[in-house]
Amino acid sequence: MKLFTKNVLRNLALAMLGASALSACGGVGSCANCNTTSSANLMLSSSTVALDPTYVQQIIVITNTGNAPATNLVLPILSSPVYLVSSTCTAGMTLAPQETCSYTISYIGAPSSSSENVIFGYSGGSSSTVPLVISWASGYPIAYITNNGGAQDAGIWKCSMDTNGDISSCNHQGAHTFPATTRGLAFAVVNGVKYLYVTISDAGVSKCSLDQYGQITTCDDTAGVAVDNAPNFSEAGYIQFAMINGVQYVYIGDTGSDNVYVCTLDSNGDFASCSETLDLDSMGQLSISNINGRTYLYIASSYPAGILRYAINESSGLLGSEELVQASNADYSAGTGVAYDGGLNIVTLNGINYVYSGSTMPTAPSSGNASGGVSTCSLDTSGIAVSCNQDYASGAWTPLPYSINNNVAEDLNLYVYFGLYNGQNGMYKCGVNTATGALLNCAQQNILNGGEPYSIAFAIYNQLS
Repeated sequence: MKLFTKNVLRNLALAMLGASALSACGGVGSCANCNTTSSANLMLSSSTVALDPTYVQQIIVITNTGNAPATNLVLPILSSPVYLVSSTCTAGMTLAPQETCSYTISYIGAPSSSSENVIFGYSGGSSSTVPLVISWASGYPIAYITNNGGAQDAGIWKCSMDTNGDISSCNHQGAHTFPATTRGLAFAVVNGVKYLYVTISDAGVSKCSLDQYGQITTCDDTAGVAVDNAPNFSEAGYIQFAMINGVQYVYIGDTGSDNVYVCTLDSNGDFASCSETLDLDSMGQLSISNINGRTYLYIASSYPAGILRYAINESSGLLGSEELVQASNADYSAGTGVAYDGGLNIVTLNGINYVYSGSTMPTAPSSGNASGGVSTCSLDTSGIAVSCNQDYASGAWTPLPYSINNNVAEDLNLYVYFGLYNGQNGMYKCGVNTATGALLNCAQQNILNGGEPYSIAFAIYNQLS
């Protein structure tokens, strides 16, 4: 019996030791013979994405769902008509376990529908690839321009675009009568329908429906009634849309009271409710940008401020505290400085953000003379300006670029567009040095001669037969 008991105790002890040793890989004790498998595993938010005239951009989220880093990330090689808009993923980077990055693509339009197969992957240590199918529908690029009158009819003009981004063959959209106070333009998709929103400085915001060819069919001047009824609203000037946590907000820059309003939308695209979220001393164009995963509203705010930005609250869409991105030069009032007081547009080139801002350099402030142009400011990784240079100077008498926008043409080059007013009217197109952000070869477009173009927006629609 004693021998039996001794053997039982010995076996129990060995079993307990064995259990501890076998569980070492789970964090108890240690075991030299344990063999765990560690590997990275890339997963895409979708294995297929489709680009069409309604949804011209798609975001692909890449996640490392494995338990080891995915080193030396490999990004797709895109072919025309698809191009990269922006990316938080960089070639050669390492994605830690459960880490994500995003990759945003668009297309320039195409004569027919087609698709291409591309791959994401990693090649450090081990290697693996994940396929993505990108399809696109037929469509062609269109430029929409607001004109204040002059020798051309006031309202909205629809224009063709050449392969190099030049604008041509403009046709007045006469389905709805717009006054000479028509200002800003912005497209937004609501419940699968793409609308064109138009700000009118003395009438609020109009929502326009378009047919499959991009022709304006109807416009509802009461769509922005929530803005018209807001306290102290006077002049709807600039308009921007932002999608925050699945909620679409619209931001209206009031150039009369110099306030910014944030509005929500009904299911039919009409404004549901609006709140005043900012009161400034001066108001220029608005621009939305995502910096390090946070969405900001940038504003050109004239002198004495400069270029400002505000983080957007992810729960309410309201604006947070003010940050100075680039101050207007302190010598502005003496006639030697620069005021950032007109159009504003942000683009990303090779991972660096640039701000293009309409600016004035007064030559004789007491007489009202000024030399206007477009300043280019490079931003650091936090979204604050590092340096600014005036790339384009346009003459005297405040020919200030009211609105600045950009577009990628069929030649896959990025171009910047802006309209001038106050006596030197015209729509201008500039090339861009992708290494420095500098504007190149700015030239007036041969359209709307004698007119007064203010704003420009771009879209893709079907080709008229």
